[in-house]
Amino acid sequence: MTIERNVSRLETIKKVLNGLNYEVFLGVDGATLDLKKMIGLGEVSPDIEEIYKQTNMDYMNMVSTKPIHINQIACALSHIKIYEYISNNTDDKVLILEDDVIPVEENLQYLAETLNQAPKNWEVLYLGHVINNNFSLFGKIKYYYLTHFLYKIGIKTKAVVRKKKTYPAPFSSLLKKQGAHIGTHAYAVRCNAVKKLIKLQTPLAQVAPDLLLMDAIAKNIVTSYTSKYIFFKQNDKIHSSIWGK
Repeated sequence: MTIERNVSRLETIKKVLNGLNYEVFLGVDGATLDLKKMIGLGEVSPDIEEIYKQTNMDYMNMVSTKPIHINQIACALSHIKIYEYISNNTDDKVLILEDDVIPVEENLQYLAETLNQAPKNWEVLYLGHVINNNFSLFGKIKYYYLTHFLYKIGIKTKAVVRKKKTYPAPFSSLLKKQGAHIGTHAYAVRCNAVKKLIKLQTPLAQVAPDLLLMDAIAKNIVTSYTSKYIFFKQNDKIHSSIWGK
């Protein structure tokens, strides 16, 4: 997925994805949007600022002080646009890659077995992810086992509840279940999942696809799995267009 003004990235994409059969999908450019007009037309929730702040607090304990950037809205709309495309076509399983991804080559040896371990009921599959992904022994003890123990004995602080909702549970040797992460640069979706996500974003209520997925997963609206190994990461040599003009 890219946008028209980023077509210069296609040469990099060709090199990065050389050998793969893929389709370039053009998303929405924030420069073409008018947020006030979209709210007036009912395309965007009038409460989107408050929802943005609350979602950030609920899942990341982040206080949002900056106003929503129109390119965040554009990114969310781009993912909805591709969900609609998936919903209207026959492909049931689709891998979505944003235009700044690069493969983590040393981890690709685990990709085939990771996909083999994915159960039939998966709806969202993270192959690239940020936060809630410390899967070391220390991470599992601190963020999963300790969190669930504290919750069970009645210690339900905001931090405990937040981690219980977002840190994935053990599933198999290469997959975790129901993890809520930042990063929609590399994730797979099923057709039944995108229909749920479209419904949640009608009108648009979540500023970013990351937050939409975090909320839907934490509320068990969609069933997600997270790869133990990160197979795609964001290219730090490519500046994000979210905060640009």
